[in-house]
Amino acid sequence: MNELAQAKSPEALLLLTSIGESTTTIQENMSDIVWTIKAGNDRFENALQRMNQFASEMLDAKNIELDFKTDTSLSSSKLTMEQRKNFYLFFKEAINNADKYADAKKVSVCIALKDHYVEMNINDNGKGFDANKIFSGNGMNTLKKRAAELNGDFKIASNIHEGTHVQLKFKIT
Repeated sequence: MNELAQAKSPEALLLLTSIGESTTTIQENMSDIVWTIKAGNDRFENALQRMNQFASEMLDAKNIELDFKTDTSLSSSKLTMEQRKNFYLFFKEAINNADKYADAKKVSVCIALKDHYVEMNINDNGKGFDANKIFSGNGMNTLKKRAAELNGDFKIASNIHEGTHVQLKFKIT
């Protein structure tokens, strides 16, 4: 209906475009909620598939190459609903940041299991930023919050013209 209204009412295009974007965001958020609470998605493999699909779609739209590697031993591991939610949303935030701000040509994701700890490393070859500056945006706070809810460690390293490295490490049982 929004698209039809846009075609019939060009003077309301800005408002209708905003409504369309909000609707898309709401749909994506609802899909994430439903996926998170569905008990059948507790296998790590399900999370990895969803993450790969999200990153591929997001980065392909800007012609950013994705290198997505995972440890095969993770496939049989399970995540609680809270772990699944926070792990996935942490990942989404990091990929969104790379997509929006990095001006990268390539993003690499490596997720491995090391001594009962999941370690996720996300690297981009973009423009980087001064990691010593304090950022007031929601992105950095969201990453910290998700890592804390996983009882995990979160690190970010970046240098101007050298890209950014984001790492999350948390224990699974």
